[in-house]
Amino acid sequence: MDRGMRDRSLGMRRALCLASPFLLASLLLSSCGQSQDMKRLFSMESRSAVGAPPQSTEELKAAIEQFSKDADKLVDLKARTGIYYKLLASRYIDKAMYGEAYDALLKAIEYYPANETLYYNAALSAAYIGKSKEALGPAGNSERQRWLAIAESNYKRAISERPGYGSALYGLAVLYEFELDRPSDALPLLQNLLAVDTKNADAMLLLARVYYSLGRLEDALNTYGTASAVTKVPAKREAAEANRKRIQDEMNGKATGK
Repeated sequence: MDRGMRDRSLGMRRALCLASPFLLASLLLSSCGQSQDMKRLFSMESRSAVGAPPQSTEELKAAIEQFSKDADKLVDLKARTGIYYKLLASRYIDKAMYGEAYDALLKAIEYYPANETLYYNAALSAAYIGKSKEALGPAGNSERQRWLAIAESNYKRAISERPGYGSALYGLAVLYEFELDRPSDALPLLQNLLAVDTKNADAMLLLARVYYSLGRLEDALNTYGTASAVTKVPAKREAAEANRKRIQDEMNGKATGK
């Protein structure tokens, strides 16, 4: 080989050494019989550059592993955010800040849409917000009814998520009896609750009141008697006995025509 040919060969080798990895791979593919390994490397780099999906089994496995890790991180972040809103709502409820609690609960429900406790607390908060509208007088009636309807809806959702949910059954019965004047709707809720929680004195006292509202004085009398016997709280026993005596007097008065 003469001197000129040697110089040209040396120049080509230097050019190859200075070339970018991408260009070098291209040159090697064209000059070295298109090695299968280099073809795969070149193909992966090209698809990655344009955002194309992985093709080979190795690429798919690597992508799945990476995306699984990313998904786990995202799920963990969302779970933490949901828990944050749950805790925030709980703190607001402890401070009787029901408007703020309701807003936080709506956020928490976005992350946990099947959590019955969140719906129960949303119902409780909405009921208190509704009662607060009484401060507006007659002008607040429409808002009061709207919030009470929201409370009813959330209580029902809590019960649908967990049938037999005692707190929600009792809360909805209270709403029907005291706020919405619907004792007939409260009755089956309390009966279902007491079928499971047979010693629940609070439910008995409310049931007795519901019976009285419905004109079922004998049932009210007997239920107050059972509540008096079951409760261990003196104030509740005294209230049950006082109501029982009042009903007895009313029944005796009716019997004698007074």
